[in-house]
Amino acid sequence: MLIGFSIAGVVAELAGLRVTLAMGFVILLIAGLVLLHPAIRRLRDMPEEVAAVEPEA
Repeated sequence: MLIGFSIAGVVAELAGLRVTLAMGFVILLIAGLVLLHPAIRRLRDMPEEVAAVEPEA
């Protein structure tokens, strides 16, 4: 997270606060849209390859 804060600070210093906030909004919007991708929405059960692997204790 420290890297993200540092990058945001540099961008805010160079481009301005409004541009930085707009960029953050767009990045969060894209992240949400990725979760709405049809392949993820149709996922109901754990894939067999993942379900077969037992977690390490």
